Amino acid sequence: MNGGVETALARLFNADPEVQRTTFRARIVHLRRVGIPLGLNPGRGKRIAYEMEQVYQLGLCLELEEMGLDPALISRIMETFWANMFYPHLIEEEQKLGFSLGPEHIPDDLFFAIYPKFMSGQWDRQPYSVENFPEFVEFLPFRITDAANALSNRRMCTLNLSAFIRAIRQSLMDVGAAEALPEHLRPGVAEARAFARATPPRGVRA
Repeated sequence: MNGGVETALARLFNADPEVQRTTFRARIVHLRRVGIPLGLNPGRGKRIAYEMEQVYQLGLCLELEEMGLDPALISRIMETFWANMFYPHLIEEEQKLGFSLGPEHIPDDLFFAIYPKFMSGQWDRQPYSVENFPEFVEFLPFRITDAANALSNRRMCTLNLSAFIRAIRQSLMDVGAAEALPEHLRPGVAEARAFARATPPRGVRA
């Protein structure tokens, strides 16, 4: 695995160097065994150079592990929902990052709600969002302004996708792996865009 990416992901989950070399790396290896990142099969012992999509995918899988989900289930989630659900939202929010670096933009963050049926999905086949995925009732992207409706369900898991992207960006920069970032997220670029957005045009009074 690309050392900078592994270190950045380890930093994201507060794994010190010793934990990174042992427990954390073992989790990454296990994710590879269950097919994560998707479509990546470099061969045993070969060094992997990850694209940003795969960094997001690994990070999101680790976030789901943090919630207690089994890696085999996480692999099924990625296979079923990555291309048409998670990744499009991640890319859309990533494009906005240059205009939303400050805390004043947090209310506009994009959250993702998962309404699970990890137990009853074994016998209760209705309702579920995807025919071959009875463990979930629904996925719902929402923002703070929609939170009352999103939180009305009695059981849900949530993830702040915007904060997730910001955290990965910062972690890659902190460990000196900013070259893994897309051009518009590299150090100085997003900050410059945010400053330009916040600066009134010439001739316009604040």
